[in-house]
This record gives sequence, C-alpha cells and structure tokens, in this order.
Amino acid sequence: GFIRFYNSQITTYSSYSDAIPYAGMSKRYLAEIRKKVRNLLGSPTEEVISDDTIDEAINIKQTEVAHERLWTFYEITRSFSSVANQYEYSLSTNVYKLYGGKYDSQPLAPIDLHRWNSLRWDSDITGDPTHLAIWRNRALVYPYPSSSASATTLNGVLTATATTITVVSTSNFRTQGRIIIESEVISYTGISSTTFTGCTRGEEGTTAATHADTTTVTERDFIYHGQEDPSDLVDDTDETAIPDSLVLAYGAGMDLAIGELENETLHDRLSLKYDKALKRLKATNERKDKSGFLRVKDSSEVVSDYGVY
Repeated sequence: GFIRFYNSQITTYSSYSDAIPYAGMSKRYLAEIRKKVRNLLGSPTEEVISDDTIDEAINIKQTEVAHERLWTFYEITRSFSSVANQYEYSLSTNVYKLYGGKYDSQPLAPIDLHRWNSLRWDSDITGDPTHLAIWRNRALVYPYPSSSASATTLNGVLTATATTITVVSTSNFRTQGRIIIESEVISYTGISSTTFTGCTRGEEGTTAATHADTTTVTERDFIYHGQEDPSDLVDDTDETAIPDSLVLAYGAGMDLAIGELENETLHDRLSLKYDKALKRLKATNERKDKSGFLRVKDSSEVVSDYGVY
C-alpha cells in the first residue's frame, strides 16, 4: 500500500510514500536495516549521518560479506544460447565466482581471463566449446561454437501457467534442459517429437508470460553455476539475500562509528557483535560450504583445464 498526508489548513495532499507491505516491514528491508543502524549508533540525526551515508555503508558491508565465502543464498544457475562463431556473450547478472558449466550437456573447464586470452591468442578455432571464463558481466567461450543453438516455433498460444509446451518440432533439442521464449527462461525434463514436458516456468528470475503462436523457441545450450554479486539496496523495500540482517546492521554501524562519529569504544563493541553475527551466519551455511558446490561423485565428472584442449 501507499500513504499520503492531508493538510487540512490548505486542503492539499502530500506525495505518496514508497510501497509499504501490508504484512509489515521485513527485517531484511533496507529501511529496517537502516533503522537498526541508527539505533546502534545512538539515533544520530540526519544532519549528523544522512540516510545516504548509512545506505552506502550497508551496501559496502553487503558486498564484503558476499565475498567472505561461497554462500548458498548467492548461488545461481543461469544459461545463454550459443551463436555460431561468437565467443563473447552478455550476462544478466554479475558473477563473482564461477563454479562450473556445461555446453550441450558436456562439462566446461572454468578458467580466468588470463587463461582464456592465452588459449585464444592468434587463433580463431571453432568447434564444441570446452572452456568458459566469466568477466565483468560477460561470458567468454573457447573454442567458438561452430553452430547456433537449436530453435523452433510455438505451435499454438502458450499460456503463462502451461507446463507442456507444443512446438513445431523438438528435433536437435536435448531430452532435458532449458529454453527461452521471448524473455522467459523455462526448464523442461522431457520431450516428445513436438512437445517439451515437465516445464518449470519463469526460471532464472524471469517472469512466466503468455506467448503468441509461432513465437521463436530457442535452446539455452550453455548452463553455468556460480555465485553472484549482490545488487545494491536502493529503495526502502529492497531486501538483502543475507538471511540474518543483523550482520549488515552491526557491520555498517561498526564502520560508521569510527568513520563518522570517531567513537572507538562504540566501534569495538559493534565489532564484537559483528564477528559473532558473522560466525553464526557461517555456521548455518557450514554443511553446504563443506560439501562443496562441485563435489565430485565419479572420476568421469572431473574436468580440468590441463586436460581439455
């Protein structure tokens, strides 16, 4: 909902507020974290520490926490479609750490930009990609794909809730994988000659939508797994992915206590609280972190950059 104030003296209304959830404010909303930081700092006025300064400290701390280790709540699976002879692809998210990927069901060796440049040096080799690098919202593959991802068209209107998708032909599509229709990414678990079945709509943060007959359906033959960088919290109702928002409140308060208030005693006290909160957060993610995102179950699953050329 939204609120506005009415001035009975001059009979005018103020502008509407930002969106306010009917169920109340989540503890992970920016507005609530900011309020907690102000309380920790002794409720300084806007003139002493502005909301913008607090928000900046919260966002800096959120990025620091994200880079602390491999967190389950920042883990993502994304995909894109190959284009013949194209080695660079724009991504919709900023990947901080690449765990691994596949091209047309075949494992790819994750490499850094320096290694990718070495492989590509003075060479325009095409074929089935074997290596994947991600750098500044771009995916870089080597060798260049010799063909584009498979494509077909819808055979009939597709509603936003349908879990079976009828197309002209599924020839050359994998038996399970991902497709994209306009801007919606969809995963599927089976196919017939003219249908994708077991579909999960609106994957990868996209929105399930209705699509017209004859709309193009394209395979997402590159699928990669990684950890994304968090988006800055800007609006009051922007929500952090970090399950325990106290980590951000203590961390931002700790930095502001020394940086803005020059209060070492308060800084030290909040630093202890921050360390305890971060330790508690790590404990809740301990099992996933120990098992590893790329835990190998069979020797055939191992893909090394030193053995794939």
